[in-house]
Amino acid sequence: MRESEFWKIISNVQGKDADAAHAKRLKAALSQQSEERIGAFYAWYLHFEGKANTVNLEDAASLLNGSLCSDDGFLYFRRWLISRGKSVYYNAVNQPDSLAGAVAYVRKYAAQFELMGYVPSDLLRSKNASLEASLTQSIVGSSIGVPPNRPVLATNSILTLQRFTKLWALYGNRLIRSENKVEQFISEADTSQAVFIDGLGLVSVGQRLQHKTCGEGLVIAIVSVPRPVAVMSFQGGEKPVSLVSDFFTIPRG
Repeated sequence: MRESEFWKIISNVQGKDADAAHAKRLKAALSQQSEERIGAFYAWYLHFEGKANTVNLEDAASLLNGSLCSDDGFLYFRRWLISRGKSVYYNAVNQPDSLAGAVAYVRKYAAQFELMGYVPSDLLRSKNASLEASLTQSIVGSSIGVPPNRPVLATNSILTLQRFTKLWALYGNRLIRSENKVEQFISEADTSQAVFIDGLGLVSVGQRLQHKTCGEGLVIAIVSVPRPVAVMSFQGGEKPVSLVSDFFTIPRG
């Protein structure tokens, strides 16, 4: 099986429905193949799963999924990435920030596809268990786990993820809230006392703003990241929110 044939199968089974239905289509497509071709498909799959095992993609996965990746979470992300097809896959391997424009806004934990990896392995095992085991052993190696020499992000700055400017603009605030990193975010970032925002004018620390979703809150810090973010105190707690005029009004009185 040539690489182009692998990606053609991936493309043919894509859809906008649930993972279970997607996996069912993949199983149906592979079931029509010979044992040899199922083995070849599985070998290509393991190759691409390993090729995507990079620090940059793990960090991008953390942003997309709204939580710092566990070993399993990063594995399921790589399966999801393969399922998106050749173009999205290769662009992401070369430049993870490309994912911001390649897929629609991802719900929390949605950039994962656990079932993807089970389909070819289970199908091949049912036909030739020894071949499935030998392929897994010989090709996977260390690719299932986290990348070698991976720094523990929890003990380093979450702001390193800002290097993905497009993904950070979409998902950075969600990740900060999810990981309870608001205080670290304020202490490590470049802060300002005031910033001019088109449509809002001068926004200052200590000012009260009306957020259309969170309600009225007090600006307690302004951070430049590379787009201005206000850390605000709302009735439900402190949250970082993007300073975009469409989301705010200045309370009267």
